Amino acid sequence: MNQMPLHNATGFTLVELLIALVVASLVLAAVYSSLQSQHASYLAQDQVVEMQQNLRAAMNIMARELRMAGYDPTLRAWREPTPASVLKATARQLQISMDSNENGVVVDPDPKPPNTETNEIVAFGFGSGIDVQPADGIADDGAANLGRNTGGGFQPIAENIHAVGFAYAFDANGNGSLDFNDLNNNHVQDPGETTIWAVDTNDDGEWDDLDNNGDGFINTDDLLALAAGAPPPPVQAMAGSHTGIAMHPGDVRAVRIWLLARASLPDWHYTNTGTYVLGQQVVTVNDHFRRQLLETVVDCRNMGLVRQ
Repeated sequence: MNQMPLHNATGFTLVELLIALVVASLVLAAVYSSLQSQHASYLAQDQVVEMQQNLRAAMNIMARELRMAGYDPTLRAWREPTPASVLKATARQLQISMDSNENGVVVDPDPKPPNTETNEIVAFGFGSGIDVQPADGIADDGAANLGRNTGGGFQPIAENIHAVGFAYAFDANGNGSLDFNDLNNNHVQDPGETTIWAVDTNDDGEWDDLDNNGDGFINTDDLLALAAGAPPPPVQAMAGSHTGIAMHPGDVRAVRIWLLARASLPDWHYTNTGTYVLGQQVVTVNDHFRRQLLETVVDCRNMGLVRQ
């Protein structure tokens, strides 16, 4: 009796299986790496958008109210004890007043109903306990809420703000124009003669121009030179150039604002070693947080400024 021939069943060898497994692993690793990269990019862009929206909203609120500084439709709210004016003008906080209810005085002495805020005195900056070590316009914990205070304490208008800075252009001689560096003493602002943007950097009651080199910009070129090769410290303060002009907040006619926002979460695939100028303060970081800096200039249009 003849036996039927036996046929070996076809299949994969162990070597072939191992090769297939390695190739599949490489493909899956590439796919996972691509997805992870795209996810990280999405998160980073999402945080950037969040910072931008945060900054723009806060700046819009501040600009809108700063334009109302000194609002006095009855021409009676200029009187003491609280005139419609700029009341406080430091490198880290700003306070303004206005006669918003048009009753001839700032802050109705008998508001109706009792204890109602009139929003006629408004301050901007960090609230109590946020910026104290030292008080320099930089949040002690790295980021905090920027606040608006109308008398009942600072209420948040922006989250995750690392630092805030202000500088001021003023009209000390009352001629309706911003004071400038009159290099040739002809009382005309010629090309190259820059507007003074100042704060009282030395607490001596005088305006100090932050544009130390007179190039029209406030940047790291205005800092005192560091020793060659020395790394920049985390915070540097502009010394400012003495103007000899007495510092009166009521002389302020325009405000320059800097806001530095920080992402809510670190990005461990990103290292930030940037330097940011916020008026008097220059901040250098070295961490994994993304940041956005926004700067704007606001004219106090009710304070007697005449634009040419």
